[in-house]
Amino acid sequence: GWLVKSSAAVPIQRKEDQEALTSTVDNTDAFKEISKALDKGYCLGIAPTGNSKMRTFVGGMKPGIALMALDAAFKHLDDSSFSITLVPCGLTYMHSCRWLAEALVIFGEPIEITPRFLRERGVTSDMASSRDAPRAQCLEELMQ
Repeated sequence: GWLVKSSAAVPIQRKEDQEALTSTVDNTDAFKEISKALDKGYCLGIAPTGNSKMRTFVGGMKPGIALMALDAAFKHLDDSSFSITLVPCGLTYMHSCRWLAEALVIFGEPIEITPRFLRERGVTSDMASSRDAPRAQCLEELMQ
């Protein structure tokens, strides 16, 4: 709607939101827009995934944002000044059934992703695929 368009938000399709379970989800355009923003050094906020569990801690990182951040750092592998900082954030409504309930916002430790982070794990500029072993290792490390 108008709010999403006016805020420069990039909606992400989730498979569980599709009407037909057999339909495919294509976020190619969304990922391109996010990649452009990261390349320009913009700050991004990633909306919660809609998990309704009552938690007072930050859960694990989702692979989508980790892949986007790693891809952006890979595109700048020769630029030692390039850096992306991920700040995990959790949001818990204290009374989820009540309108305008108090919310608890929890921030995790910042995670810095730099070209150096990739190079220290054996990533080289000829590794175009995120499935190459060293790049996959970086993803696995971030997901822990």
